[in-house]
Amino acid sequence: MKPRTITAIFKSGRVFSLLLCGLLLLSVFTGTARAADLSKQNCEFECLRHCNIMTLKTNQYTEGRPVIIFFPGKLECSKIVNTANWIRKYQLYDHLNADVIAAAFRSDPLKPQDWKGPAEDLLNYLLEKHEASPFTVAVDAVSASGYGGCYLAQLFNENGITVTELSLADAVIPNYVTAEWITQIAAMGTRVSLWGCQAKGNMSEEARRLIAELEGTENVRGVVLDTPHGQVLHDAIYEYGLHAEFSE
Repeated sequence: MKPRTITAIFKSGRVFSLLLCGLLLLSVFTGTARAADLSKQNCEFECLRHCNIMTLKTNQYTEGRPVIIFFPGKLECSKIVNTANWIRKYQLYDHLNADVIAAAFRSDPLKPQDWKGPAEDLLNYLLEKHEASPFTVAVDAVSASGYGGCYLAQLFNENGITVTELSLADAVIPNYVTAEWITQIAAMGTRVSLWGCQAKGNMSEEARRLIAELEGTENVRGVVLDTPHGQVLHDAIYEYGLHAEFSE
């Protein structure tokens, strides 16, 4: 083979490599849709004032790509690693084109209103990012974090971050999550989804009662699932189409 031919091939390969790198960079900086990667290698943990949060290295915080905020149940809410493992266990967001943030306390919370602190931390964490490139938020609250999910949705809406959907997965805490409050959040333009189950616990019973009470309310839907308490959010996503608009 002649030297000129070898040089030409080398240059051709180098040009191809440069083009490939350029395309990869373009896909990153133009916010090309990609599914959330919840692998341990892609998760980062940060300490905020009232809580620890898990974010993804691939989170983009860009217009047109939603951010899903997850609040965990009682058994996972005091340790962010347990929260992350619970999300992976049920593969909640693996197929969704969305950024993901999860929050957990550093110790056991004393009462439902303790979720106000993490919600306010998340507002401060996201405000500057939202100002740079506005995005919408969906909130998923499981079990004992129902108060926190409602408070966060109201807080964000009042501060200019649009919450498109609030999902309460068997998370209606008696005397704290009320029909009046849910109706107020729905009136802000947030779709409120109440997901219940047939379990005997007080939150499950209250969820079923509220689902019946709010039937027909604008921007509110309620479904009672035939599934265990801990699997309600998973089944809402995989069997009833929750977050279907974010699917690949």
